[in-house]
Amino acid sequence: IEVNDPWRNYAVQYNFKGDHFGLGQNYLTIAQNATGADRQDGLSVALGLSRVLEEKVQEFVYEYPADSPLEERWFRMIATPLQKKEYAGAVIMHLEISEVRRLEAERLQLQMNEQKKITQAILQGQEKERNHIGRELHDNINQILAGTRMYLSLAGGKDSHVKESVRYPMELLDQSIEEIRKLCG
Repeated sequence: IEVNDPWRNYAVQYNFKGDHFGLGQNYLTIAQNATGADRQDGLSVALGLSRVLEEKVQEFVYEYPADSPLEERWFRMIATPLQKKEYAGAVIMHLEISEVRRLEAERLQLQMNEQKKITQAILQGQEKERNHIGRELHDNINQILAGTRMYLSLAGGKDSHVKESVRYPMELLDQSIEEIRKLCG
């Protein structure tokens, strides 16, 4: 029945055909017959609007993109039934929410950046701890094992019975030293 100036401006910007900017056309039919990339949005709007007209819901809200040639734009459509019983129909309002969407995207990006910083700090802390443990294993424990191996070797060099007794413990020490080297790497 009527459209406001913002709708007229929108229609001009999007090259809508006709001088009446949609006056006298059935909104529900237009939504149901949407094609191409707008097909799914049209079907969702048609279903929601039908539910309002059938008084199954008191309000239908739908957000959708409607990019202009110059910028990304978002709108929120709100459909409510007419309150007076002598008329059947609904009031459909479209509000531009582009700035709200931009702010939400900006906030989300800031949150993701903050999360990345936290993750990087955790990974750096873990890497630092691993390096510390590797140095402790290599510098301290490996040195103790190497010293123990040296003393066993010296003890085994003087007596063949002792030499045979320390052969297996020396193999275990060699394996331990090699395992620590692998862990440190």
